[in-house]
Amino acid sequence: MRPLARAAAVILSVCALAALYADAARAGAWDDVKIDSKADENESIVLTAKEEALVATLHNASATTAANPHPTRYKRITTVLCQRTESVFQPQWLREACQSNETTMTELECPPEAVALEGLWTSVWETENDRYGPWHALNRGSCLVAADLRAEAQFAFEVLTIPAPEPSIQPTQWALVNVHSPVSVTTPVQRFDVELLGIPVVLEATATTFTWNFGDGSAPLVTQDPGRPWHEGDPIPDESWVGHTWTRKGTYPVTMTTTWQGRFALAGTDAWEDVDGDVTTTSTVGPIQVLEARSQLVDGTLG
Repeated sequence: MRPLARAAAVILSVCALAALYADAARAGAWDDVKIDSKADENESIVLTAKEEALVATLHNASATTAANPHPTRYKRITTVLCQRTESVFQPQWLREACQSNETTMTELECPPEAVALEGLWTSVWETENDRYGPWHALNRGSCLVAADLRAEAQFAFEVLTIPAPEPSIQPTQWALVNVHSPVSVTTPVQRFDVELLGIPVVLEATATTFTWNFGDGSAPLVTQDPGRPWHEGDPIPDESWVGHTWTRKGTYPVTMTTTWQGRFALAGTDAWEDVDGDVTTTSTVGPIQVLEARSQLVDGTLG
């Protein structure tokens, strides 16, 4: 190869490596430092249950609290980075760490219901040296499943803004004393795309219970039946329909509280995990004006 061509090839090679490491840095490949799994403000790194148990065994991490001034530090490193130890663009700490660890940095294959995570590295405080020690690879990667994000999914579901369903009463603005008025609500399953510790997750909310308060001092109606609206040709609604019968005239505000239960799955998978507890939303209908109908004899045909 001619000297000029060889120089051009070297320049291209260096530029390609520079682009590789610039992209990796932007993606947080070595810049994301996690303090004790979930005790730091940086939530970009997640530990699987197996990794947390391993860390607790190796570094007594179970005794570490957020108040600890020297908690274990964590990084996730893509497997390709330790294959570029000769690059001048690789940080010194990473070059030394890759050369001092014997962990095989190979690609990890995970089942369809899991997400592959890069290798987990840790650095612990060395009291005798009054500084953090070198980075050590704990594994070549992990397969994260939905259950590993249960605590994060629980919190995300509790603070999730679920659009309240729109209930209906027939008739829509008025009712008659001692005449049963049907109520109903449409509640399709609602899904939300979120990220938990940087992992794409689908949260699902399903309505399980409906609590109606009809504003007249009667006990709330609690049911798992969303009810059904009356249509032309249906029998006249009676007490078997989800609804209410007002016994006196007046104007009454009506509220309906929906109780939701949740579950979640890693995006692109169908391995669902239930969320403990439930959340509620409240909808308002009306106010409903309740009238009294009176019969009266007339001389002749009305209308």
